[in-house]
Amino acid sequence: MNRESKLLMSVLILTSWAKGGLGHPINLWIVDFIVLFSILSLLLNDKKRRKRFVLCFLPILLACLHCVVSWTNPSYRIISQEDIKKIDFDQYFSRETNVEKIETLRNGFRNIAVVQDKDPKLALAIFLDLKNQFHDKYGQANSPCLDLIELYEDKLINDPIPFLPETPFSDNAFIYSSIHFICQLAFGVIIFLSLRTRREIRFFVYLMAINGGLLALAGIIQKLNYVPDDDLKEIFGIWDTPEPRYFFSSFTYKNHWASFALMCLFASLAILYQQIKNCRGKIIHEKRLIPTIFSVCLIIVAIPYSGSRSGLTVLLVCFVVFICRILLKIRSDIYKHKITVLGSSLTLFLLLCFSFSMSRTTSKEMLNNSLGQYYDLKAGKPPLRFALWQDLIRQIRNTPVWGSGFDSYRAINPLYQSKEIRIQRSYGIEFAHRNYTPLVGHGHCDLLEYTSEFGIPLMIIFFIYPLLCLRTIFRSPSEFPILLLISCLSFLLFSLVDFPSRTPVCLLLCGAMLGASTKYAKLTLPEGNRKN
Repeated sequence: MNRESKLLMSVLILTSWAKGGLGHPINLWIVDFIVLFSILSLLLNDKKRRKRFVLCFLPILLACLHCVVSWTNPSYRIISQEDIKKIDFDQYFSRETNVEKIETLRNGFRNIAVVQDKDPKLALAIFLDLKNQFHDKYGQANSPCLDLIELYEDKLINDPIPFLPETPFSDNAFIYSSIHFICQLAFGVIIFLSLRTRREIRFFVYLMAINGGLLALAGIIQKLNYVPDDDLKEIFGIWDTPEPRYFFSSFTYKNHWASFALMCLFASLAILYQQIKNCRGKIIHEKRLIPTIFSVCLIIVAIPYSGSRSGLTVLLVCFVVFICRILLKIRSDIYKHKITVLGSSLTLFLLLCFSFSMSRTTSKEMLNNSLGQYYDLKAGKPPLRFALWQDLIRQIRNTPVWGSGFDSYRAINPLYQSKEIRIQRSYGIEFAHRNYTPLVGHGHCDLLEYTSEFGIPLMIIFFIYPLLCLRTIFRSPSEFPILLLISCLSFLLFSLVDFPSRTPVCLLLCGAMLGASTKYAKLTLPEGNRKN
């Protein structure tokens, strides 16, 4: 295995254990360094394919260009403490007759001042939310407090150049997050270019499968021994979690763990299928068989044990797709293999039952939440995510071409936030694990959120490339890349109802699986159809 492949595998495994890539900023810089090193190494070692190399990275280069242009075109200014002092808040408060209005603004601007220097995007979101709250409660009738809000907003607005990509703020945080995101996008392409043989690809997939099993085992042990404590660092005694109920293994959020685990699971199943198919009656001699089976069992148990309802749903959907694909492949001899299919389905059912029995508290919570949503739907009250998606669609309609800038959702969401969202979010303020509960961090749909940030044209270009990959994969005479593709399908389904790509390792692994699947398919095509 070549040097680039070893480095990429190592950093992917390391990131999965380091809080999914959120443990320490240096982890993401290591990923960036290895990606850039691999790109340079491949360019220097393969001068003949430089043009094709650029074509592989075209969507990523366009995303990079979008970030660079938007960085030069901020839509808001960063207000300093000196600017705040010049506003003379007391002048407006002294003329206001409504004491409640004064108290509302005092508390709001106090919260803004706390985070202004450290996190301008959060400060902007707090201000926009404060403005919404003020209008909801007091209307838009002229008053000194309303004049103060308008004055503050005038100082914030930067008048960006129209018809060009923009971003809320051109600060260092935007530069760093853009670099990390671009490198994470490039990871899958580098995997595609670095892995050179089918044996290397199978070994890579096998390592990812085993790593997923080990993380599942760590999470199960972790939950079995977990006792809530204010001084406890939940993740391996190293990192705190924002919400202790939702962490699992090295992940702060159970749904993102489930997304990562599902990709590892279907990678494991693809490996199993390949091993059983090629064993020729000597299955006992397959060294990787037993570890892979253990990995499969551990992951299946861990997904519902984590409490992820979305993970359980996607697991069942993708498992049906997996079984259907196998049945389609062996349709000529389906009765011979029906025992295998039935046995697999029964095993899945028993493992899920075992998982639910391990934690009755988690199972009860999942059931109650599901029943609660069912009764809400019957009463005509859709889930919160439906309202979030409607707000996102409204945002996309407002900036359809260039979007509002990468990582802008949290900052400008209050501009498009419906009153329904504000009311529902405020319900949980009493039990919040962090301040500013009415603010929304993500839209729980990565597809819509990225479209709102990058615009429709760039998202269409991004989707052309996976479609080209699909064309190559489905032309392959081998079943392995097609079954491996189901791991990417699980990530896509998750991305429609959640935001797994915001945990770096999930985005890295999805890109890696797509790259590995495509490369394996290309290597199985006849020489006449394969262009290296």
